[in-house]
Amino acid sequence: MQSEGKSVRAVLYALVFFSLIGISLASEMLSRLGMGDNYVYIVSLGLLFSVLLLNKRRLMIFCVLLGVLAINLPESFMQAHMIDRDVLLASVCSFILVPTLYDLFLA
Repeated sequence: MQSEGKSVRAVLYALVFFSLIGISLASEMLSRLGMGDNYVYIVSLGLLFSVLLLNKRRLMIFCVLLGVLAINLPESFMQAHMIDRDVLLASVCSFILVPTLYDLFLA
């Protein structure tokens, strides 16, 4: 019974990550690269980001979510506070990729 609850919870987390974080990051990243109209790439990259976030700690997920919210702020707010959207995008992607690559290669 408990394993069924854990698997349902993992699926729900994956759905939330995919819909909130994955798609937002993927569409923003691909629009910066000029491929924002290709929905196959957006869904694939969003799925990759959400899968990489599944086994991470809550603090890291909160930091990534906060970064995604900051990326989606209006352009006038970003210019008024001299925040670069590309730097925010790179930092959020590094929050996701660096620990994963560390676990893959060095641990």
